[in-house]
Amino acid sequence: MTFWLFTIGLSSIIAGFFTLVLFGSRTQDSGSASEINFYKAQLADVERDKALGHIDPQDAEQMHIEISRRILRLDSLQQESINPKRPKQHIVLALLLAAMLIGGSHLMYLYLGAAAYPNLLQAERIERAARLLENRPSLEEYANSFAPQQQPRQMSEDYSSLVTELRSALEDNPSDLKGLRFLARVEAGLQNYSAASAAQRQVLNLLGAQVTADDHLDYAELLILSVGGYVAPEAEAALQAALKLDPQNGGARFYIGLMFTQNDRPDLAFKVWRDLLLKGPDTAPWIDPIRAQIQEVAFYAGVHNFTLPEQPSSPAIEPVAPALSDEAMEAAAQLSPEERSEMIKGMVAQLSQRLKDEGGPAQDWARLISAYGVLGDDAALQNTYRSAIAKFAADPAALELLKNAVISAGGSP
Repeated sequence: MTFWLFTIGLSSIIAGFFTLVLFGSRTQDSGSASEINFYKAQLADVERDKALGHIDPQDAEQMHIEISRRILRLDSLQQESINPKRPKQHIVLALLLAAMLIGGSHLMYLYLGAAAYPNLLQAERIERAARLLENRPSLEEYANSFAPQQQPRQMSEDYSSLVTELRSALEDNPSDLKGLRFLARVEAGLQNYSAASAAQRQVLNLLGAQVTADDHLDYAELLILSVGGYVAPEAEAALQAALKLDPQNGGARFYIGLMFTQNDRPDLAFKVWRDLLLKGPDTAPWIDPIRAQIQEVAFYAGVHNFTLPEQPSSPAIEPVAPALSDEAMEAAAQLSPEERSEMIKGMVAQLSQRLKDEGGPAQDWARLISAYGVLGDDAALQNTYRSAIAKFAADPAALELLKNAVISAGGSP
């Protein structure tokens, strides 16, 4: 209440000054007593010259009338400056001006301001943000209050049976590293991010000292997606683990910047994201999300001279298609496990032979690399990758696509 009383009083004083300036006295010293006395002295001189015969009586009478008229005019102006009369329109205009200044300023503050927000020094704001970051909810606490925005994708009955068999097989054999990687990708594709993160956590446990920065990043990303984009302490720990192995890991740095935006540190988020945006590459998956948000982050960080760099045009690269289509997966559901394995190997062999004989786009080569990763054939994966990069050596975008396919398949580019 004190705040509002103070602001109303201050705006009223300002409105009063504006009113005085606009509707102050319009007369100045035109009717001052000195001027009136001057004309009275002239009247006395005229009467004296008339008595001495220096002025004709008729001329003296005309001069007397003119000087008296000026004295009356000056006296009227002097009285008006002491007691000015204002038209009613002026009074209404003054009231409207005061209402606009007082009411308009308060309405603007209600829209833009925050009356209950304390006036914090920069050091206090940084300390407050640090406490907010340290005491933010855990993944479980946030998940309990989080309404999922995405529902798991619907599957056909046959496809669902295959996924159920995969889950069951890995429950019986929890040390199957390649199977767990595959399960994590399948669950993520179905938007079962919690299940996908659980599978990826098992991958990390099995890898031990052989874990990579991208393995930690995949785990952190699945945790973040499971709660709609919130960077929980558990996800931050995985991101820090990735950065410990690879301090320049772009994906981990992007999510660290996102965490800063969620905890009142837009200044730190802007520094991280601007660095990622300038370094590129423009095909990196974090570039588009940064471009969509960094101008708003710059505004809240107090950076008002930031200009979004132009986005260079580049050939569109289609995402890598899965090794098997939905129709093939449904057909595979009708076969025994041994027949399914043979069917998959046969389809992969056909794709490999076609690319060897006829060639094909980079997307097909990346699809073949992914298929060898699922089958666990590391030798074929590396041979295919070497053949592909030799074929597309002059195409940087294709090389980037092939490199990503090898990494996703668990190989080394």
